Amino acid sequence: MEFMLLGTDKIVASDQTGRAVLYDPARRTVRTMPSLTSPKYSPVALTVNDNDLYVMNAIPNLPSTMHFDGHDHGFDQLAFRSDSSSSPMNQEGDWWCSHLSPIPCERDEPDPQHGVIRAATTVARGDGGSSILVSKHGMGTYAFDMARDRWSKVGRWMLPFAGQGEFVPKHGLWFGLTTRTSDVRDCDTNLLCAVDLGSALMKQQQRRPPTVRSLSGHAVVPPVEWGWMPETSRLVHLGDARFCVARFFNCEASAHRYALFAGVEVERYGGDGDAGGLHMVMHRSEVYVLPRELMYWVL
Repeated sequence: MEFMLLGTDKIVASDQTGRAVLYDPARRTVRTMPSLTSPKYSPVALTVNDNDLYVMNAIPNLPSTMHFDGHDHGFDQLAFRSDSSSSPMNQEGDWWCSHLSPIPCERDEPDPQHGVIRAATTVARGDGGSSILVSKHGMGTYAFDMARDRWSKVGRWMLPFAGQGEFVPKHGLWFGLTTRTSDVRDCDTNLLCAVDLGSALMKQQQRRPPTVRSLSGHAVVPPVEWGWMPETSRLVHLGDARFCVARFFNCEASAHRYALFAGVEVERYGGDGDAGGLHMVMHRSEVYVLPRELMYWVL
């Protein structure tokens, strides 16, 4: 099973055949959803306008959806249509699954990581439309125009964060966790960063990567003597400029996995707008001990 966040609180689950269900905690209901056009493994899921879920495979050849035309065809949209235009028999609206234009991909590369999606986010354009930005390993960053159902190359550069980036209107910036260092023992990694992707998209013809803004303040990391080695990190946007940073660790001397959850808030200092710096304020943090064989999702 795979689990994906829809909006701020709903959860979509899909199985190995692409069948899907929706859990709505506000209504305390579970209902079936349209099946995805193909199964999704390690999916990248982005919510747009609260009720549109765009889902794609992070790994282009799992399952084997990539055709010889050099595209990965595992890209779907789950959307709720509240009028009867899609079906005259349905006056109240319902969920629909649409197959979207294939994501650009490349075959016959010796690097098994080639084409894997490393980062993704959504960006509102100056013309009133919206785009999805996706960075693929070894290929660069692509933009998907939702209105035109079309992909275009933004540049050979990669988005500066790992996983999903979150837009914070209060600061007019996108926030994410930086990519990991090559040292697997380095716990002081996946740090919170900020970037202006709106300007980068408008100037995409320059093919220049956006400038990454670092944040002052210290991340919560375990002491070196604990012997913890990082596995993965996730960033959850809690609204406004507040986040939860979830970090998972393993330890050779223990049969457990450890989860470190830290609440942080981003504030400006030293001026308004771009003239001011960004400071990370640490709030409460907690450590949880988990069974090593436990599978987990952070949504």
